[in-house]
Amino acid sequence: MKQKEILKLSSDNKQTVMTVVNWLRKVKEGDPMEQELIGVLEDWRSDESYAPLWSMVALGFVGSRKAIPALLDVLDSDADYWCEAASEALVRIVQRHGEPVLEPIEVFIEKRLDHDPFDARLFAYEPIAQLKTSGRAKKFLIRMFEQDDQWQDSIAHDLANFGDKRILHLFRRAIEYAQHAGIRSLVSELREAYCVLDGVKFDRQDSKELWDQPWEERWSHNLDELGKTDDEIENFDKSSLGERLDKLESDDEFLEKIRKEQKFVANYPLVDFNLNTYLRIREPGQEEYELDKAIKFLDLSDIWSVEKIQLLINSSSHPEEVLNAVLANSSFTPSMNSGFQLFDLMIKLWNVTPREEFQGLNPEEIRHLDPHGIFNKSKLGRNELCYCGSGRKYKKCHGK
Repeated sequence: MKQKEILKLSSDNKQTVMTVVNWLRKVKEGDPMEQELIGVLEDWRSDESYAPLWSMVALGFVGSRKAIPALLDVLDSDADYWCEAASEALVRIVQRHGEPVLEPIEVFIEKRLDHDPFDARLFAYEPIAQLKTSGRAKKFLIRMFEQDDQWQDSIAHDLANFGDKRILHLFRRAIEYAQHAGIRSLVSELREAYCVLDGVKFDRQDSKELWDQPWEERWSHNLDELGKTDDEIENFDKSSLGERLDKLESDDEFLEKIRKEQKFVANYPLVDFNLNTYLRIREPGQEEYELDKAIKFLDLSDIWSVEKIQLLINSSSHPEEVLNAVLANSSFTPSMNSGFQLFDLMIKLWNVTPREEFQGLNPEEIRHLDPHGIFNKSKLGRNELCYCGSGRKYKKCHGK
């Protein structure tokens, strides 16, 4: 009997599919039917019916932890609505089980930072973003916000819903970079996320997420396709899309509302970047870890931390100043070799430490964005230290 119910997922009858999915969604984790549903899902590449889609809907309601690898596999495809179904099933599973099921999703995202031909990361972020009270989820998204340039705008909107206003300083720094890089679309998205995090309410925020709708309503389009020929489906899709576009383009009130919102977002006042707040919210990078190890090895950690050194860097004009200050407050006398190594680590940290003067940009970013010195606020003498923080004289750096 149960096997027959699974086979009905391939039916071309809308009512049959709705009945069987509503029955399968009540299956409990550990029931043999859970594995049967996963088997249907795992066959999604070769199964030409909608059975794998309906299996994803059911597995989401089941809260199936065993289904996570198969659902993540679906994300590595260019079939958008299949990816949406897999992502929404993962959302339900994460909402059911919380932080303990995040690790495979986090690993999936990190492995695709350098190569992600199907944009799978975009769909994988969604379930993590649902744990708005989770420190782990927030920490992971903050790290990805600073590493995943491709989806920084989407991650910003996810982070805005966590309500931690310290994140405004991450946004402030990212907005500054995008403005100087001339990425106008990213500036707009980051500013909108900034507004939401700062308490601005937009009307569209009240709209339901797709997975919050009854599943029959959410997937009504696909249910309506059951029993239709390919030509009928194609003609229906074209007609439906055309109607939606015509309605949108003729809605002057809606378009005017969008223009007003865009103007409001573009002119919304931004907080000045604060390094101390930023350091407390973001995850340290490799340069910080390396200097931290050196500080501990050289017995300087009773007096100095990497964060204290970064705050000193923010108010210093040369890395040698920082090194001298660190050594002056300790009994440690470095050998020539250890002194050079410590200074080298200090230079690396100097180059990646954001500066309040430049709204969070660091010297490496300034050199990348500003080969002609537009950040320079006053004319420097050619023998003065370069404003970019490289430690070189202006004439040998941006003054060439």
